[in-house]
Amino acid sequence: MEEIRFDAFLSYSKRENEPLAHALHNGLHRLAKPWHRLRAVDVFRDAHDLSASASLKGSIKEALLSSEYFVLVASPASAQSRWVREEIALWRENRPATKVLLVLAGGELRWDPTVGDFDWTVTTALPRPEAERWFAEEPLWVDMRAIPMLELRMRNPVFQDAVATVSAPLRGCSKAQLVSEDLRLHRRAVRVRRSLLVGLTVLSVLAASAAVVAWQQRDEARAQARRALSRALAAAAQDRSDDDPQLAIRLGLYAYEADSTPEAKAQLMRLIAANGRITSFVRRAYQSFPGREKANGITVKSIVLSPDGRMAALVHQQVNDVIVWDTVRHREIALLPSRTGTTGGNLTPYVDFDDSGRTLTVSNPSSGRAAEWEVPSGKLRKTGPMSSSVPSASEEPPFLPDLPDECVFRGPATPEAPWRPWDASRAAERLVIVCDGGELRVLNTRSGAVVASKRLDPGVAWIATAISADGKWITAGNSDGDVVSFAADLSAEQSLARHSNSVADIAMNADGSVVLSTSDVGDVVQSSLPDEAQLANVTAGIRSRDTVNDFPYTSLTASPDGRWLLTWQSGSVELWDVRRRVRHAIYRQAAQAVSFSPDGRRFALLEGDTIRVRDTQSLKTLAERTARGDSAAKGRALTSAVGGFRIVTERSNAGSVNSGPLTVSAVWDGGRRVLSTPSGYPATAVNGRYFAVAIPSKTDTDGQVSDWTVTVWQCDGLLAPKALWRTRTDRSLSKVAVSDDGEYLVLGDIEDKGEIVRRSQPDRPRPMDGGNTVSGSSEYVIAHEQGVVVQHTDGIRQGADEADSHNQLLLWDLATGRLVGSWKEPMATVPRGQLTHLALVEDGTRVATIRPNGNIGLWNVSPADWRADLCRLADGEPTPSQLAFYLDGVDVPTPCPG
Repeated sequence: MEEIRFDAFLSYSKRENEPLAHALHNGLHRLAKPWHRLRAVDVFRDAHDLSASASLKGSIKEALLSSEYFVLVASPASAQSRWVREEIALWRENRPATKVLLVLAGGELRWDPTVGDFDWTVTTALPRPEAERWFAEEPLWVDMRAIPMLELRMRNPVFQDAVATVSAPLRGCSKAQLVSEDLRLHRRAVRVRRSLLVGLTVLSVLAASAAVVAWQQRDEARAQARRALSRALAAAAQDRSDDDPQLAIRLGLYAYEADSTPEAKAQLMRLIAANGRITSFVRRAYQSFPGREKANGITVKSIVLSPDGRMAALVHQQVNDVIVWDTVRHREIALLPSRTGTTGGNLTPYVDFDDSGRTLTVSNPSSGRAAEWEVPSGKLRKTGPMSSSVPSASEEPPFLPDLPDECVFRGPATPEAPWRPWDASRAAERLVIVCDGGELRVLNTRSGAVVASKRLDPGVAWIATAISADGKWITAGNSDGDVVSFAADLSAEQSLARHSNSVADIAMNADGSVVLSTSDVGDVVQSSLPDEAQLANVTAGIRSRDTVNDFPYTSLTASPDGRWLLTWQSGSVELWDVRRRVRHAIYRQAAQAVSFSPDGRRFALLEGDTIRVRDTQSLKTLAERTARGDSAAKGRALTSAVGGFRIVTERSNAGSVNSGPLTVSAVWDGGRRVLSTPSGYPATAVNGRYFAVAIPSKTDTDGQVSDWTVTVWQCDGLLAPKALWRTRTDRSLSKVAVSDDGEYLVLGDIEDKGEIVRRSQPDRPRPMDGGNTVSGSSEYVIAHEQGVVVQHTDGIRQGADEADSHNQLLLWDLATGRLVGSWKEPMATVPRGQLTHLALVEDGTRVATIRPNGNIGLWNVSPADWRADLCRLADGEPTPSQLAFYLDGVDVPTPCPG
């Protein structure tokens, strides 16, 4: 037997009974506690979520086996909890039943003395497989069901009495003795406080003299409390993200409202990534239908969409009630009570909209009855016998092709075959089915040919799948609660939603703009697949199949006002209107360079030896001139054509690329200034009216540059540039970035480790901590108004699986240099070293990237925008009891007013 280290082990459902367990834990520690002891008894309570674990953690097993008593918070939720049931089984296997204490938090407990066991026809708060015939006699239990959540405190005599009932066996005394001792210690504390009151009166005089200092320290203490609360709420949001994503969003918003700590920003970023495709949390887990509160937690298990996708029927698993959901306005619009009787066994009611979407028929295969409803009014039209044309749940579609053995599913012709999730689109002539080994296949329903296949995660069961009527989108859901989507060829995999339990059903409209999914515990989520626009928000998902064969060179540049984007690659240049998300023009010529005017109203393309200047809005050609010479000379001519300035690095020997001394110059319309003649190749960056030039000033014995001088300049394109400030670094620089106000620098070295330098502290760089070394190929941009630095890497991070590498966007906190988080590119086919160029657009709230296939992504890097998007999903506040529990008395304004 393990050495006894704890007086008791507290087992409970973290999803339902966290507040009661927390209050009970504190009460046991405080009741009749001598002043010289930290706590009255030692009770182990695991405060962390175990949902990501495959089994009980070793530390929890060790604590359970080294505890004197097992205290179980009994409820239907704990009876269904995998972790609670494993804890009960482990205790039963190793420790006696006489050391078990029960605290009833919900459901029912009834002992039957005639059989010497619980009456399992009534008892719902214990798991029958683990607890049946365990106790030789009725165990000690206390009923706390009637105590409101806000009254779970020791000042409440009812709660205190219940705590005393549990604590007495742990202390080895009667409850009366324990209560008496608690009263005695309380009276002694009162006497001590009264004695101290006299001393405090004297000390108050001294305290008055320190009032000024205390007043100054008050604000700092409050700020520290809010920072600590922000970090705690961010951690709590992460803990609840799997079992209650909407509560996780609400807690994440409060974390950011309490203080915009890097942890709070990181949590908002994770929430945006996890919920970016979700448009509404339709129903919570175990949420009952109106009037069906006693239906044993059975709720939505199937979903049917109207032909136009504007309405959805959410079908009760057993009693056949239907809730009609408006997918456009995101609200319930009708409740259709059952008129066909309950469904027995595993049968599922058949629900169908007519072609107009205005009539909904509910057919019950168990009773043979059907009801016809008018929607959205909810008016009952008629009831009667079920139509003989209603298909069976196992009936095969009439256009099903011959399937290979590994894909044959159970139907009238093959009842012995395994059940498989499948869906079909007659219009697209496509069937999607999960075959043996978790292989997702798309087949042509006419020929039976395999159009696409993909091996899904074999570690989970795949329960549901759906295909859009146009055949362009496919979704699949698994036993872990994940809903993922694919393009028609099963590329561009992305996460749509995460449920708290196994996925039960998925419904999708014709074009994938509405996807509804539900789980075994009835939570329903509405999400949306990306549209067909080439210019899309990456953080909200992007359409992209990103299969690149030739990997052409691509790049982009933004106009100074962030309204326009010019992208160019092999053989073409495109002009994009960022605000309207449309391509404004395309030119089928190869361009060596492009440039905007300082006001963004004109742009110029360098095509061979010709420079053409056009009006950005009207696209009218304004000027055309010849540019001759090397690339530096043509760059100067391009700048002269549209204004502004340009940094040019060139060799002094005409006609030679690799010989002669280097010269770094700033050129503008009518002028040129030589900035440096470095011994090694410099690194430069331009952002608006500011630019930075990093000059190597020292080389080590291996030929590596080990010391650089970086200068920040200002130039308006009219007058000569002037140096503002400089810094030095011993990093082996590869990239430099400057903010659009000239106040910040980012210096990145060849190992993709960087540092942030501020003008006010040029000798105190802040290392960018938290990221792993990658391959040495990164781009940086500073979004200083958003308080972040954006870094693009090629994804080969230290210790990562090379086969699963993705290009990534990393966000760093500008104030602290700490890593906020990372987003993967929504593709896996881009080769290593294939960088995405970066540009700030839309007032610095988004970073534009371009992929090798020409697709442009807009990454929202504004925490304020993240908060606005998440407020829409939060759709309300935490409950008063949740606010009291998580805020712990700290006053935090509502993050989503109105």
